[in-house]
Amino acid sequence: MRSLLAAVAITAGLLSAAPAFAQASAEDLVRATAAKIFEEPAPASTEAEFLLQSVDVPAVTRFALGRHARSIAPADYARFEAAARGYLFRTLEAQLRTYGDARVELRETITRKPNDVIVRTRLTPKRGNALDLSWRLIDRGAGWKVVDLEVFGLWLAIETRAQFQALLEQPGANVDTLIARLETLNFQPQQRADNSRG
Repeated sequence: MRSLLAAVAITAGLLSAAPAFAQASAEDLVRATAAKIFEEPAPASTEAEFLLQSVDVPAVTRFALGRHARSIAPADYARFEAAARGYLFRTLEAQLRTYGDARVELRETITRKPNDVIVRTRLTPKRGNALDLSWRLIDRGAGWKVVDLEVFGLWLAIETRAQFQALLEQPGANVDTLIARLETLNFQPQQRADNSRG
């Protein structure tokens, strides 16, 4: 009986520790990614590509396409995913050009579900005002991945979906229209307005 109670106690302890361990793993990913991006100056293109390595790009692009993802042909979807990834890259690159070296501080972690958390951080640049940046991460069994980023009250994946849907709802528009638009944007040169990065 004593051994059974001990086993129950150990099991309960392991279960109660699981969310804390998962939360710590998500925080570790955010801390390492943010430090690499904001505390180790590099060209914005390099930083954007590094950030995308921590992002669940297939999940984000499928979410952004909405209901159209259910009916698109596989070949067209592969083309869309490549174009959407390029769009995300350019969006992140443009944002990263705005900020120079910054100190990263983890503020809090909100557990939505055991495998779904939001990690809130604060970036304090050498010049300018501090910026609050939130990271939503989900672990679908293969480790934590970023599925959304929030700054100034706007979530990247949600805003991207809204933009895609707005284009798709235009008269005569379809997924091919969206893909062509994204591919055109991806080939346009980025404006280099900030000289604090390479």
